Amino acid sequence: MIKGVRCLLSLCAGALLLTVGCAGGEKREKAEDTVELKLGESYAIEGTEMTLQIEEAYETEELSPADPSGYFYYYEDKEGYHYYVVSAKLINPARIAVKPADFEAVASKGRKKYETKVVLEASSGAMFLREDEETVGEEPTLHLLVLVEDGKDAPDTVELYYNNGLAEKKEDELWDRGVRIDLSYF
Repeated sequence: MIKGVRCLLSLCAGALLLTVGCAGGEKREKAEDTVELKLGESYAIEGTEMTLQIEEAYETEELSPADPSGYFYYYEDKEGYHYYVVSAKLINPARIAVKPADFEAVASKGRKKYETKVVLEASSGAMFLREDEETVGEEPTLHLLVLVEDGKDAPDTVELYYNNGLAEKKEDELWDRGVRIDLSYF
């Protein structure tokens, strides 16, 4: 009888350890290969001659193109929220076509996830590109736009994902590459 109770207790303890060990094991990776960067660092985008130069991170109530002209769209102030923006320059010596849909972004702080969007700004600073609009022969600014509730903590990491050569992502597959930008020291 005592042996049976000990065996049962051992099985329960083992099951509990497995449950606790697996809890919180949420799969964070959305790419097969992810590198870590800090602001000011550069990264060569695999399969292209492009380089991503991480320039700055800041908070703002709205995001407009740097030098808008004519009619343009922007990300307006949302009551109760503000934007956390990570900006990078896409250095593009081969002048290949690039569009926002070539990338995906995720921002987080611990387990908290934030609504995040990839925004490309034409090198002229006159406009933002729509999701499937592409730019050829330019070196656009890439903004990672994170929506943060007022009074809440900003993200401590932003991750940018893409496929080698900026190939289209197939459904239910991981992105080929990821760049995790560490914002924790700001």
